[in-house]
Amino acid sequence: MYERSSSCNDHETVISTFPTRHKTKYILTLTLSLSRSHPPRTKESLHRHLMTTLIDRFLDGSKREGHNFIAWKTHFKRYCSMPAQDEKGLRSDFSFLERRGLLSVGQYSILNKIFQKFDPRAVSFINKVSEEMAALPSENKTGQFCFSFV
Repeated sequence: MYERSSSCNDHETVISTFPTRHKTKYILTLTLSLSRSHPPRTKESLHRHLMTTLIDRFLDGSKREGHNFIAWKTHFKRYCSMPAQDEKGLRSDFSFLERRGLLSVGQYSILNKIFQKFDPRAVSFINKVSEEMAALPSENKTGQFCFSFV
């Protein structure tokens, strides 16, 4: 038996060759790496990472007395004038923007407009994640596979 292995993105392809009397049999094995150290990057996972990082790192989580939290709420009011939203948390604010169609995967102009008023580091982070998303291939519904034959 002869085996050859190659990796592509987060998949590993193993080709096994079994000589028989008349033919050579090829068996292809595809192994998906589910390693936590290198999870597959998708636009959706980057979007979730961006939202979580903005809330936890740049907006001080749920510290209502934090400077960035107060600044966020102040500038967020321009896009949501509902008094009930004032008392809600940051995740609720982000969900509101998503429901209104102002925020979605890869569409972060609203976040840039708000954050540029008080935290340029967050704007840089948003732009970095946006560039990373743009570099990813489009995803299809059936999944992506990468094979390498030698």
